[in-house]
Formats: sequence, structure tokens, C-alpha cells
Amino acid sequence: YGANVSFFVVTSATGKGADKHRHPYEEIFVILEGDIEVINDGKMQRLGGGNIVVIPANTWHEFKNRSSQNALMVNIHPVPKMIQEDWS
Repeated sequence: YGANVSFFVVTSATGKGADKHRHPYEEIFVILEGDIEVINDGKMQRLGGGNIVVIPANTWHEFKNRSSQNALMVNIHPVPKMIQEDWS
């Protein structure tokens, strides 16, 4: 749409999410529903709907849905095109 930001509405089934990766810019998670386990720079947090997480630039992170229902979140990248490096 020509915007200077990218965002994704993410629906994750129980136990699903994103494997370890990083971006050269910060990423923001807006958790709407579910119970999300976020591992950010080796530190684990478990957060429910209504929480926001800011992942600093170049920080390895991952997340998984730990609730018994689908989780819903919005992931925001403050760039027009997402850049991602996966952990190998």
C-alpha cells in the first residue's frame, strides 16, 4: 500500500509460532488473544492478550502460542519491507 511500515496479523495454533530469528530494526508484538511465550535475547516471558512487546534491533527472538486455543497478535516492522535472518 506504499506505507513506510509493515505489519502482519498472526493467528497461531497451540504450540505454533515463529522459530528463532532477528531483524536489523525493532519489532513490536501486539498480543490480542491467547497466551504467548516470547523468548527475547534468551529471556522468556509469557504474556496474554492486551500486552505489547518491543524486541530491540538485532536481538534473537522467537514466540510460541502456549494457550489451548488459537492466539491472535499483530507484528509490526517499522520498515516498508521486512528483513529477517533465521537462526541456523
